[in-house]
Order: sequence, then structure tokens, then C-alpha cells
Amino acid sequence: MTLQQLFSDLDRFGIQIAVEDGELRCRGKGEPMPATLMGELKEQKEAVIHYLEESHANPDSGLPYLNKSDDLVIPFNSDKRYHWWRSGGMSIRETKGQLKRNLIH
Repeated sequence: MTLQQLFSDLDRFGIQIAVEDGELRCRGKGEPMPATLMGELKEQKEAVIHYLEESHANPDSGLPYLNKSDDLVIPFNSDKRYHWWRSGGMSIRETKGQLKRNLIH
């Protein structure tokens, strides 16, 4: 399973992930995470942590990110789906919501 598929499955089950003090933290809607998804997350834990830390802390990654003031920054070299100013782009609220759920991929 690719990281994109993993993030998509986590989103589908309403599971939010974040890196706190170098550890992966998961929050859900009260329902347990399916065992297969938990196994995949454990298997790819290091890659997930690396991805989240790098993509959200690195303005050169081309991915939208939240700065220290919680302002949304969308680099011009990011995927056009994040360009709210273009037709068909996600809204600022949608992009920021994905970032807060750490699901930008």
C-alpha cells in the first residue's frame, strides 16, 4: 500500500494522525481502527512520520503548510488542486482542514 492509499484509508475511517514529540499519534471517532489498517500503519510508521515532518515543515516541498502563526501557506509550485484562486481549486477551508488532519498527500 502506498502512503497516499494509507492516508486515504485513514481519512475514510475518520482517523487523524499527527507527529508529537517524534511519535505518531492517532485520533479517531471512537471506533477502533481496523486491524488491517493498524498493521499497515505500523509497517509504514517511520515513512509516515518522515513524510509528515518533512512535508509540513519544509516550505520547499511544494505542499501547503501551516506556519507558526497557523496561517495557511500555499506555494505556487504546489499541486493545482490547492490553488483556490483557480477554477476547480480546493477552498482555503478544505485545504486547511486537510492540513490539520495531516492528510495532504
